Amino acid sequence: MEALFTELQKPYTQLVDSISVLGLSIKNLRDILIESKTSGYPEIIFQLPPGSDVLKQSQMEMIFTEGEIFLETSPKTPKFFSTTVTNAYGEFTHLHCLITYQRITPSIINWSKDRVSNLKFIKDLKNPYPNEESFSLYVPIALCLVTNSGYIDVFRDILMTLNSFLECIKNTNIKVNSIVASVEFMRTACLLLNDLIIPPYNIELISKIGGCNIRIPVEVSSGLLHTEKCIAVLLDLIDIRNIIELWECLLLNKHAFIRSCNEYLLYLILEAVKELLFPLKWSLYIVPVLGPKLIEYMSSPVPILIGINSAQVSVEAALKENPSAVILDIDSNILYNSSSSLCDCQTSVISKKLQLVKAYYYVKRDRLSAYRMNSLENNIDDEEFIRTAKTLLTTSLEDKEKIFIALIRHIFLDFFIRGLGKFNVFFTYDSFEERFEFSNEKFLQSIKKCSHCKMEKFWKEFVESSTFQYFLQYEGKCDDSYYRRYFRILTNMKNGDYEISDTKPSYVFNIEKGISPRQLMNLIKKNKNKSIGSFLSDSISFLTLEIVNHLKFYKDYYKNGEVTGEYLILDEVCETYSLYYGKYGIIRVVSLLLGHISPEKFIEFSITNDTILPRLACQINPLTFWETSILQLYYLIKNKPFTWDLPRILGVIRILNDNDAKMLMVYQLISGILNEIMNINTDMISEIIQFKGKVGNLARLLIMQGCTPLNKARCEFFGPEELKIEAELIGESKKQGKKITPVNANVKGKRKFSLFKW
Repeated sequence: MEALFTELQKPYTQLVDSISVLGLSIKNLRDILIESKTSGYPEIIFQLPPGSDVLKQSQMEMIFTEGEIFLETSPKTPKFFSTTVTNAYGEFTHLHCLITYQRITPSIINWSKDRVSNLKFIKDLKNPYPNEESFSLYVPIALCLVTNSGYIDVFRDILMTLNSFLECIKNTNIKVNSIVASVEFMRTACLLLNDLIIPPYNIELISKIGGCNIRIPVEVSSGLLHTEKCIAVLLDLIDIRNIIELWECLLLNKHAFIRSCNEYLLYLILEAVKELLFPLKWSLYIVPVLGPKLIEYMSSPVPILIGINSAQVSVEAALKENPSAVILDIDSNILYNSSSSLCDCQTSVISKKLQLVKAYYYVKRDRLSAYRMNSLENNIDDEEFIRTAKTLLTTSLEDKEKIFIALIRHIFLDFFIRGLGKFNVFFTYDSFEERFEFSNEKFLQSIKKCSHCKMEKFWKEFVESSTFQYFLQYEGKCDDSYYRRYFRILTNMKNGDYEISDTKPSYVFNIEKGISPRQLMNLIKKNKNKSIGSFLSDSISFLTLEIVNHLKFYKDYYKNGEVTGEYLILDEVCETYSLYYGKYGIIRVVSLLLGHISPEKFIEFSITNDTILPRLACQINPLTFWETSILQLYYLIKNKPFTWDLPRILGVIRILNDNDAKMLMVYQLISGILNEIMNINTDMISEIIQFKGKVGNLARLLIMQGCTPLNKARCEFFGPEELKIEAELIGESKKQGKKITPVNANVKGKRKFSLFKW
């Protein structure tokens, strides 16, 4: 039978899954200097949470595309790098990095080790450095955030803000400023990993790093998705015609390669074009930056989105690997090998709207009148679009960019609304196979064509594409997919409730600060791994004691950001310290103090139980009761299911169940939670099936399907009482190990097929 859900995933609310530092270890750096080398192979120096194995060697090669890390004689400008990894299940993991350059000296390397040996006097050193002032080498270090969430801008803000904050501390003349910077890094890492979540619909989450606000954008439950600046970057750099043709390639699942000498730009442009596919999703593989050793990927028979470093692969080499591929060169703004199936009338509609929006966004108001660019409005039949576009002339700079991006998204969404419409009327139910089938033939017959239109060819290719077929599988499913969002937009348009740029205020939840330095050090002492060797244990104890003693003098710093004169050093340069290397550098401090703590203990380095959940529980304002309750649920399920407080979770779900209208926004989340609870504690099944309303119906349906909706989810329905009796029988069979199925249950009456309704 058809599945109730396309897939019932584990509830996921974690914003950041892992924090890693990649580069060259102290051992490797020491060997490189002794042997007079200029490069080494990248390593994962440490990962948080401790013991996590998130980053792989292949992913490191994407970050350092030449496969090695080269020492530089002068510092380079910090740069961002992002990529996407697709696993065998088609799930995307995103890696966001900031690469900075750290100065190293023999003293810094010596003081980065627990057993100090003077590098200057090693006999094997071919090029000794008697004067450290003449020694100026810089090693690249990559600070990486791994996440399953689709945010882009927020992770760039986190990396940029954190690095600026730590560099600011490093450059102050506070005694032992390296300790302060390393402790601040650990506090921020604990905040990102343990206290920040992907906020629920219509809620904005704000936190602070170094006094600067980090805003996790609002995702509305209906309408367009949250804004990402990469779409504005796309319009900044690429011609309108090239954008439309590249977008068409993705729609029809053609091979598309993008070239640039800027690898971060490759990622942004790929993500921007993907977002313009809404309400569809790119369902195949993505390689934002192709390493030189993986060039054979370009000849894959399955369409893959590939980003190519133009310094490593030429256009000719790419076309030789795949002669049919469409290649966009970002640096020259040239599209190679293009071929379009869109007719001129459709291309013209999209182009005119894009031209109008770019004019209102980029051109000054007085020049608009001089060149009569506002006359473009006369050729556009979309009142809501024109009204929103005009606001670009009067709104503030921050809001202006958000409106601009929303308008761009709406232009491409409007193509689907005009072309697809309510395409779900072309589904037919196959009673023999017990599943829905989409009639391509009937749909193609309904497409409106002009006399010289070649859109028939486009739509024939489109309905056969894997992107559209992937989209269709959500028909009849109870989830929060783009499919559901698309039809909610159609409903809002019909009712006059649709807004291109959502201006409704959202509930804001602030997390002012994370775990305190004192709490951090107390937890480190409490959770120190006792099974480690004596030398390592002593090193951790001595380092902890040093840090605690030094931090006693910085109470004023943590309160006001300032310290008294007696703790300042004037015109003194600390030669044994860089931000990451050195005796109190981030690498040594974090590796020693957090690297040996078990993942189960690391989740205690949090303010969730002591601060966040009590704050949410105390907010009893009836106007925001739903928001605080759903936030509580998100925090309660943030960690692995075996750690869940099940009675408390069910208590929150029972409260949420009283609001039928808003429950529709979180039914997939609730389904995943109930499924996990049923799997880890069968004793709670009898309590779950007693729930009333939507949650009760869903719980009984999940139980009746053996907690595996993929197995036989879209099922025949009984009356309410019969359904409850049957679910209870199956619940009993789970406890006793008996096999009782709906066929065995004593239920009278003929069962009729009906869609699952909330």
